[in-house]
Amino acid sequence: MEKVDIHTVIKPINSISKLGGLELFEEKHNGNKGLKNKSILRKFCPLFISMFIIITMITNYVLHYTIVKKTTQLDDIHLFQMPITTVSAVISLFVSNIKLANGMDDILNRMILLDDLLRISHDIYFKDMKFIKRQMNWLMILYIILIIFEIITFKNEFMSLVYCITLDIPIFVHYLIFIQFINLIYLIQGRLKQLNEYILSPNITNINSRRLLYSHLGIINSTATNHNYLLCDETESQSLGKINKYNVKFSEIVPTHFENSIKQKLHFQMLRVIQEGLCEISHSINDIYGFQILLITITVCTEIPSNLYYSILRMSSEYYKSTMKIVQIMKIILPIIWALFYFMILFLITCTCKFTSDESNRTAVLLQKLLLIPELHPGIRSEIKLFLGQASNRRIKFTAWDIFTMNLKFLGSVVGAIITLLVILVQFHKIV
Repeated sequence: MEKVDIHTVIKPINSISKLGGLELFEEKHNGNKGLKNKSILRKFCPLFISMFIIITMITNYVLHYTIVKKTTQLDDIHLFQMPITTVSAVISLFVSNIKLANGMDDILNRMILLDDLLRISHDIYFKDMKFIKRQMNWLMILYIILIIFEIITFKNEFMSLVYCITLDIPIFVHYLIFIQFINLIYLIQGRLKQLNEYILSPNITNINSRRLLYSHLGIINSTATNHNYLLCDETESQSLGKINKYNVKFSEIVPTHFENSIKQKLHFQMLRVIQEGLCEISHSINDIYGFQILLITITVCTEIPSNLYYSILRMSSEYYKSTMKIVQIMKIILPIIWALFYFMILFLITCTCKFTSDESNRTAVLLQKLLLIPELHPGIRSEIKLFLGQASNRRIKFTAWDIFTMNLKFLGSVVGAIITLLVILVQFHKIV
């Protein structure tokens, strides 16, 4: 059976990323996944794409000022919108290429080690790969459909078609970076869930009246496993008291329970190592993609109001009011769909970051609930306290280059700013 690991899961992303020279790892032809080297594709593909983007942008400006000459408000929107999208895409492409080459190998290798510690099964790997494929395919289909609609809508308008082509390639670059980022974060979220399941489902060795209470309070899951040594019974508690008082050797009093409690202490120590490793990987991913996410956010915040304002201007035009044909309707609807596409990108980024951060914060909550159990073994209790301190201080959060945190609060602020800007533009248009 072919070996399955994190490389297998992200292989679909890696395949499409080759189109932009943003490979996450290099695929060996002999079937083994290896470390990616600075291949010719990775060196020159971003350069070719960047040159194409810049040349098309310059061509657009040259054609506009030599053929059109007279500008309208719609043209002014184009001229404002285009350099922000294209320049941000070119910068993101080069930054991603450099940072992926320097840091992604280490991230993937550490994830392989943590997956071994977490005992990630083949079923989980295939489930993650299926989810990534489905998500990536649907987004790519939507992107292609929008391009087809653009070609159909502006096939008789040369300048508008050139403008659309100028923006489609930068959008694809942002799409690649966006797909890589959210799916890597999604994989971290899955590992955090697995970690929390190990914490949430301790094995209970004592059958007592409090077990049902612990289960209802969400402190433990008594049906998950059959053997647990987190709790010490009354006999062991008394024995521990004798140990503290008379300094009796453990092996003379509770050899079995002591051995099991040591195993549980080692278990929580291993969970601490895994949690620390996941935090380090999350910070590394944020370091690689943080600046690009900032550029994507800036692009989204300019594209959404520009496209919506573009549709409003077309709807308010006397020409469009008098001739509402299918093509004219498509010219109004298409920018709105593009605005929704950009909003979807920002929404998925913020939601993925938010849910992963919540899963990380849940670790401390679960550990705090475990400490509510009075029969908890003293040695394990101290280990859980150490784990709780670590989980409380090492919280995972994702930022756009440390300027703002990617969460739903930030998304609400962006929506409010876009609406405010759109209202100002509409009022300014009415005055003019």
